[in-house]
Amino acid sequence: MVDFSASLIDRIFMGTVIQEVKTSNIARESSLASGIPDSVPATTLTMACISSNAAVASGSDLIRCHNADIILAAGVETMSDVPIRFSRNMRKRMLASQKIKSPAGYVSLLKGLKLSDLGPEVQNNFFFLINFF
Repeated sequence: MVDFSASLIDRIFMGTVIQEVKTSNIARESSLASGIPDSVPATTLTMACISSNAAVASGSDLIRCHNADIILAAGVETMSDVPIRFSRNMRKRMLASQKIKSPAGYVSLLKGLKLSDLGPEVQNNFFFLINFF
């Protein structure tokens, strides 16, 4: 086993196909959770199916240009919990529902809502991945 200190890492790059809202910079979140010092820059790349390769290429460019000695490059995926959005009209109403204080307020909130507003909006690259497999 090699003794290695996380403080020796110069930079972190992580690629992901679809970002999850709660962890918009998964590279930073995971590096801090694993004990890597917060002084180490951590960048998340989102470029559909080539994100992990872009992370490795970004790190190797820094090494090649003598701007880093040790980089951590990885790819992560959150396909088991894909962020699904609703239409803008539905999202506005969901936010407005927090201020409603009566049943009549909820009824007026639903007025003008279309059936199509209830359907989820899924990112296009998610459909590509489903069709790919």
